[in-house]
Amino acid sequence: MIDLDGTLVHSDGTVTATNRAALERARVQGIDVLIATGRTWSECHLLLEAAGLDGPVVTAGGSRLVRHPDHVTLDRITIDSAMAREAAGVLVEHGLGVLVLRDPDDDGVEYLHLGPHSLHSVSTWWHARHGHELHSLTTLDDVGSLEGVLRIAAVASSDSFEAPMSALQLQLGDRARVWHWEAVSDPTLGHDSVHLLEVFNPAACKWAMVQRWCEAHGRDESLVVAIGDGLNDVAIVKWAPLGVAMANADPRVRAVADHVAGHHDENGVAQVIDALLSGDLEVAR
Repeated sequence: MIDLDGTLVHSDGTVTATNRAALERARVQGIDVLIATGRTWSECHLLLEAAGLDGPVVTAGGSRLVRHPDHVTLDRITIDSAMAREAAGVLVEHGLGVLVLRDPDDDGVEYLHLGPHSLHSVSTWWHARHGHELHSLTTLDDVGSLEGVLRIAAVASSDSFEAPMSALQLQLGDRARVWHWEAVSDPTLGHDSVHLLEVFNPAACKWAMVQRWCEAHGRDESLVVAIGDGLNDVAIVKWAPLGVAMANADPRVRAVADHVAGHHDENGVAQVIDALLSGDLEVAR
């Protein structure tokens, strides 16, 4: 399992020829290369093409398994409709523009912009960059039933999230997994410490979806190698038989890793693949 941003993808947003060649060497040796990312398929399919990959991809932080390149849902872990409304309501009450991510296989609608509050400029940049059509609904009364919801989110400065985080945790408790962490941003926008707050079904994570994929396809999960760098990689790096943190990883990822790879700008993924193929790095059995 390989993460994208901060792991396979260089800081300039590209997949290097070195990493692509290493992925191909792994596949030639019969290794399943499974990408697991916080991005949606529409936000990562060009990177998958650049990496020369096809097949299943874990997207949206582990809440949806998609077949690339035809964008068909293979599996998903959604948020209960009533809880989705609760979470969205809390964020609206705290003055945040709410983004609801849905499974577009249901009715073609992937993103809803919910509530009267404008989206942060980083959100506007991100969705324009990926050509998303945002369906805007001013009030929760306009929503009706929220089915097929993968994630409830908001983007704002990190210091804006203390109150809504506390409110979400108080209201939802263990019915949801809630966190916020640094958002991917355009440096030309001049924003510092812009974070993405996310609400998921607590069962949804990259490791859970990889386990489900292994079970469905007869793969031995005791052979899984996970490589990542961010907050949504903590669980899979911790629980995979061999968990690898990038040199640039969040300290919380490095703290649970079995091995630390090179920096993502120094083709750390290729280094790990070559070490696995040579036997210098092995999964503990």
